[in-house]
Amino acid sequence: MFKSRRFRTNITFAVILGLVLFAFVMILLSSYFTMRLIRAESEEKLMNIVRIHVGKLENSFSKRRYVAESIKNYIEATMDFEKVIDNPSSLDDYLTELTPFVYETAEGYGSAWIYFNPFLDQKGRDIWFWDQDFDGTPNRMLETEYDYYLDEEGKEWFFTPMKEKKTTWSNPYQTTLLDDKSIYWISHSIPIYNNGDFIGVSGSDFYYTEFLDSFSQLSVYGSGYGVLLNAKNEILIHPDFEDITQLDKIYDGKFHWMAEHLNENETGAMEYEWVDGSVKIMAFSHLSNGWTLAITADKNVIYKTLFRQLSYMIGVTVITIMIASILAHKVVVYLTKRLENLTQVVSATGKGDYESPIAKRYLEDESEVGILATAVEHMRIQQKKSFDEIRDYSNHLEKLVEKRTNELEHSNFELEMSLDELKETQASLVESKKLEAINRFLVEIAHRMNTPLGNAGMTISFMDQILDDLKKDVGNDIGPRIEEELKTLKDSVVIATNGIRTSTEIIRGLKVFSKDLNGTVTDNVNIREMIEVCYREFNNQLNENKSIGLELDCPEGLHLETHPVLLMEALSSLMKYSALYSMIDENKKVIYINVKEENHTIIIEYRDESRLKFTNLKDRVFEPFSITSFENGISGMELHMLFNIVSIGLKGKIDCLGDEEDRPYFTIQIKV
Repeated sequence: MFKSRRFRTNITFAVILGLVLFAFVMILLSSYFTMRLIRAESEEKLMNIVRIHVGKLENSFSKRRYVAESIKNYIEATMDFEKVIDNPSSLDDYLTELTPFVYETAEGYGSAWIYFNPFLDQKGRDIWFWDQDFDGTPNRMLETEYDYYLDEEGKEWFFTPMKEKKTTWSNPYQTTLLDDKSIYWISHSIPIYNNGDFIGVSGSDFYYTEFLDSFSQLSVYGSGYGVLLNAKNEILIHPDFEDITQLDKIYDGKFHWMAEHLNENETGAMEYEWVDGSVKIMAFSHLSNGWTLAITADKNVIYKTLFRQLSYMIGVTVITIMIASILAHKVVVYLTKRLENLTQVVSATGKGDYESPIAKRYLEDESEVGILATAVEHMRIQQKKSFDEIRDYSNHLEKLVEKRTNELEHSNFELEMSLDELKETQASLVESKKLEAINRFLVEIAHRMNTPLGNAGMTISFMDQILDDLKKDVGNDIGPRIEEELKTLKDSVVIATNGIRTSTEIIRGLKVFSKDLNGTVTDNVNIREMIEVCYREFNNQLNENKSIGLELDCPEGLHLETHPVLLMEALSSLMKYSALYSMIDENKKVIYINVKEENHTIIIEYRDESRLKFTNLKDRVFEPFSITSFENGISGMELHMLFNIVSIGLKGKIDCLGDEEDRPYFTIQIKV
């Protein structure tokens, strides 16, 4: 007995398992690529913010350098160093000469100063202008006394370049020369030496307080913040550290690797785990003075959108699998119901019930079920007839034992022969039907799928119209979620339409492929006119923006005795190959056809502006579906049909060759 319930359960389970595996793989792939995209976008966003702040700092720093170097160059060009060394008091007169230049420099850049060596004669001398009101008019700050220099603390801007004899950027420090103690500077200092004698330090101040206020309040992704380190990887700005701290020594050297990474790379992004357990992404870039500016953000906040998307995807997937399971079960029940009924009849016949005929609907079925039902019905009739005869002989057996012994033996022999003949007939019938089914297989599939595909196409079109009407009726009074859902439905309709169009085109290809290529009528054809007619008909089927051009080189009076229908089909297949697969440049959608006659052979050479590579196609160009992705109504059988039409129908030869640019082109040779 056919166990239909178990069979249905197995098929349904296989479908559900396949859907679950497919959904799982799609979710994994979607999550992987979405995560990569979000990571790249977040790093790019952080890097853009870094570049903006680096640009601002570099602009300010370059101004500080220019001011310090300008004052130094001016002093080196105008000062009598030997006189100053011999008589330091001469600096008093030189200050008067230098003051206008320092003022003009500060007027353009906000801050400029020169502090001369107070140890020449134990006297402080300096010129310091600062635009403290930020109105373009710098003010002269009070000169410092000699006692100011006796303590080096907080004066690295002066003593570091003096001792190290090199340009110096100071760490942020609180001013000790103004009453407003909330002002912090970063000073750029250049030492001035002459023959080993220290003359002074020129420089300019960067107003660090303003930068600190804006940079400390920076917020990225709601939880990010800015970080600033000096050339020694000392942390100058960080929300967790108020004092200047060495990066590679915090938390027992846990972030020593980060300091090394910053030293080895000028710019970049990194992922790390902070001490509170949060995972962060940081983008950084070095400044021209060796400092490092970085922006960091919490990774979980960045990926919050991805996690929300995953929850939606899982919910939709579960609902889809449930709906698909119900539909799959109903389809399986429908498909197995006929087989179950026929199995019951065959089982009853095998048990001796020869009186119950097979239902007419199974006998008229043209599928394999109908073939099997017809063969079983013939067997049942023959078996019934044979057993009826045996029953009649059995009723008279006692009376006619002696008389009919020979006849009975003869009848038994005929019965055995009849059974053998029945089996042979049955086998022959099955084989005949198989051959017939094979011959009609392609046409039968195309015929049976046309109507369902047509109905599906009408349904999808109707749904598309309903969605358009619904969107027009609702207008702009819908929320973003409903609008997104309508867009998703619209995209689904487009995908379904493309799938139906692809299936329809494949069916058309199957119909054409199943034609009797040897059964068409021959005629004397003007080849040039045939190509032009085929080109016009094919171009009329395309949209205006998808039409292709033609450059034809063919003698006017060139004729060929051939099958015009097959030749037309071959040319159409080539043009369709160009329109659907080959061309990519919208400004060069042109095909080139050259026709000539050599040695009683017509040679048709077909080229186009192909985007394909001959080296990738030469071994499989005429195989079915070798150059298609089953999109946009493409059957993928054009070149395969072309090969069969030319080789079998036109009795010719077709080759795919490659030109000097590795583009594929085709030559067709047909004997005159």
